[in-house]
Amino acid sequence: MRKRKPLIGEDGEVRELLMADFKQFRPIREVLSASSLRKLGIEVEDNPATNLEVSLRHAPKDGIDSQLVGAFGEKAAEAELLRNGWRTANFNNSIKNSADHDLIAVKANRTVHLRIKTCGPGQDAFQFSARPGQDLATADLADDDYTILVRMGRAPGDDQFYIMPTRILREQINAHRRAYLNQARRDGRPRKDLGHWTLRLKPTRGGEERPNYGFVSKWKAYRDAWETLEGSPLPNA
Repeated sequence: MRKRKPLIGEDGEVRELLMADFKQFRPIREVLSASSLRKLGIEVEDNPATNLEVSLRHAPKDGIDSQLVGAFGEKAAEAELLRNGWRTANFNNSIKNSADHDLIAVKANRTVHLRIKTCGPGQDAFQFSARPGQDLATADLADDDYTILVRMGRAPGDDQFYIMPTRILREQINAHRRAYLNQARRDGRPRKDLGHWTLRLKPTRGGEERPNYGFVSKWKAYRDAWETLEGSPLPNA
């Protein structure tokens, strides 16, 4: 059997997909949970037995699948919010067909809307999707719109949290997108915008500055910065 070409290219981004790749894809209803399908606006029958059967049928033989990683991130973020005095509610259970936010949090007279993004244990990168050909929108983001990035640890207590305004995160993704597209491929042809972007915590191996590497330092001020949700400014952010 011919070995499949890796989906991630040498530049760290998703390569152009071929027909052979699409033939390997499974129907979305066989892969995503009912809650994930609702986020995408797809109506599903709320059948716990069927959902469990789908999850077990497509669970990886080893490691943790992306659905579990995402679920863990939401629960871990919610637990930390409670620890810091925030009352929380699941946005998807509170507002029908909400695809943008995951949690609502309330403390005193302040309410914030939260997006949760998680990478699994042993991973050092967060992946984001955007409409091909466009930057991620920033002008319409409210001041109470935040993103919590969760780096799942291999053991309890090893999780890492980065809390920042969604506008700042999107500006960093857009900066990476523009730099990537402005640089031609090795054969001289322009790069294609596939709408998939990756921000990596570790620096490059050679130490050179690249807009999608080194976020363990770039996000240092946002590490465990739960106070930013209360509107507190962060020094050196």
